[in-house]
Amino acid sequence: MVSKRSLTFVTGMLLLPMFLAPFQGAHGQTISYQVDKEYIKMWINQDGTIDLQYNIGITCLSGSIGGFYVGMPNGDFKIGSAVDEGGTALSAADASSGDNYRIDVTLARRIGDGESTSLRS
Repeated sequence: MVSKRSLTFVTGMLLLPMFLAPFQGAHGQTISYQVDKEYIKMWINQDGTIDLQYNIGITCLSGSIGGFYVGMPNGDFKIGSAVDEGGTALSAADASSGDNYRIDVTLARRIGDGESTSLRS
């Protein structure tokens, strides 16, 4: 039995749509988006920890998106790196609250109506 678990958030992230938090834009503007792709790779390490790598693609349908939350399965995780499709490093910070475990990812630039972005390793 493994008692220690560690999740490493590595580049490119997005996941299941349910992990994306609903967005509110400036002045209460509702933001609509779709998840175009969602891949997760998992490695089980010799010491019983696991590494996760997310590869996510999103399209903004209305409003504008400057970032999003990526849900984590539990609170015992470490954040690695995050980059967009062009290789630009993104800000990724622990935004967990209570039993809501998540990472706040800030895009290099906001995307608006009809624009897409991918985050990958």
